[in-house]
Amino acid sequence: MRRLGRFMLWVMAVIGAMTTALIVGLVVLAWRFEVTDQPADLPDRMILQLRVGDTVNEVIAGPQWARHLRRDRPASLFQMVRSLDHAAADPRVVGVFADLSQAGLSLAEAQELRAAISRFRAAGKPAHAYADSFDEGSGVGVYYLASAFNHITLQPSGLFEVTGIVIEVPMLGDALRELGVTPRFGARHEYKSAVVSFTDRRLPAAVRDNLQKLADRLFAQVTAGIAEARRQSAATVGRLIDGAPLLAKEAKANGLVDWLAYRDQAVRRVRGELGAQTFMAVADYYPAAVAAAGDTDRPRIAVVPLTGDIVRHGGHRLGEDGALNAGQVRRAFRTLRRDKRVRAVVLRVDSPGGSYIAADTIRHEIGRLVAAEKTVVVSMSDVAASGGYFIALAADHVLAQAGSITGSIGVFGGKFVTRDLLARWSAEVADVRAGANAGVYSPFRDFSASQQTRMDAILDAIYADFTNRTMRARALGRRAIDSAARGRVWTGVDAKELGLIDGLGGFHEAVALARQSLDLADGAAVDVMIYPRPRGVIDSAYDLLEDSGLRQWSALLHALPILTAGAARLGTLPVSGGDRARVAIRLTQ
Repeated sequence: MRRLGRFMLWVMAVIGAMTTALIVGLVVLAWRFEVTDQPADLPDRMILQLRVGDTVNEVIAGPQWARHLRRDRPASLFQMVRSLDHAAADPRVVGVFADLSQAGLSLAEAQELRAAISRFRAAGKPAHAYADSFDEGSGVGVYYLASAFNHITLQPSGLFEVTGIVIEVPMLGDALRELGVTPRFGARHEYKSAVVSFTDRRLPAAVRDNLQKLADRLFAQVTAGIAEARRQSAATVGRLIDGAPLLAKEAKANGLVDWLAYRDQAVRRVRGELGAQTFMAVADYYPAAVAAAGDTDRPRIAVVPLTGDIVRHGGHRLGEDGALNAGQVRRAFRTLRRDKRVRAVVLRVDSPGGSYIAADTIRHEIGRLVAAEKTVVVSMSDVAASGGYFIALAADHVLAQAGSITGSIGVFGGKFVTRDLLARWSAEVADVRAGANAGVYSPFRDFSASQQTRMDAILDAIYADFTNRTMRARALGRRAIDSAARGRVWTGVDAKELGLIDGLGGFHEAVALARQSLDLADGAAVDVMIYPRPRGVIDSAYDLLEDSGLRQWSALLHALPILTAGAARLGTLPVSGGDRARVAIRLTQ
């Protein structure tokens, strides 16, 4: 027995030692990356390279460790747009090459990059796009983007599978009821489609009509844009899409692509035509050429991501999680209000909505920014609907892409009742309650008549608040808001015509509008800064250890910048000024 005990102690000691060694190694590696993270040296002649992945973050590309460990270093949509605009005037950049083989873009995101490519080409610089195939689904937005380039190369075995736009709504109402699950949801009003998937057997006529119009208008934008870029009629482009999927040779014969070649052949051809050998990824070009020009004492425009489902709690950091946390927004905006250098704020909204309470908190915090004399411009991305539209009401200016999906002025609420499901398995839930409405949201019992009345009153009150705030913010009358609301969704073009937004555009136009509001002298420079600042490697590792419950090691990571700063004062470590500033802030807390 003693031998077994000693053996177990030995095993635990070995495991502990290995765990400690692994964590220490990660800490040292994080520290090494942190103190040596310097912008790349740029050559005198280069080709800017866009690598668009299957998902693209709006503003923040992610933690900096990705730049060290991933070959396909990610860049955010904002970084790509800003890099293209900067490169248009950079004499070292002779052209751009984009590999769209793995790209996954919504129509609004494609329009954002498409406009940036058009500005790049307007500066007299060529743009080349390559794809191994244009797949169904993502192919619409990706090919729509590709059509803005001077030349499109398609792999000889690739397919042109741009087949149109489809909006699919699974109708699960009957299936849920057969399982013994009763959906008890209410919505305001007949066009609010968020819950019909769970409550209805067939798509309601009002919802179908609204979604059909949405699909038709988005498709019209696609065909018109492709037709103009490829110098064909919209009818011809529509006919070719209706005939898809097409083989690569058929796509070329019909003028949809220019060259058939493999990637290495396309790269060789582009290098020969542009007379440059070096490809510079946006993830390297942006920090070296664009971001490096900022961080001065000039007036600042902060670009802040408001992306994801709107929630009251959860998540680490704005722009890097799948949720838009009202508490995070409140803390971030407090910092922006206090920063005298920040004169304007561009809010990039990409959210389908969420909690009404959380959305109202964010809307209120945006109003506080405006009250602090910060010009606030909302730039809508793919979706800024329902709660995503509600938060925009407090901004000074609201812009959207033509293909942005917005509106959905409405509300829904309720619960799933699983009592019958339990009964089928001879199960039940016993409870003890004190209070007439205790357990009102419990899934084990239905709403009583009085509870349903209260639910309806709450939905009516929220809908009235939503519409009244929209009327005041957008200067709309009762008849106009009734025609725009009731749960309808709109394209950006429709929203502008209805008065729900101020204009069409993306990052470029939003930053220009924010700068214009600052009333600066002609030619005066401003710094356009991403906020919150992208996390360093140590911060990323700290979050990882916190999530893992290893708080003692996260404390060590927090101490590393202090040690680094002390060494920097001795001149032994290459720490940037930005790191020293951050250390100073931490030391004062």
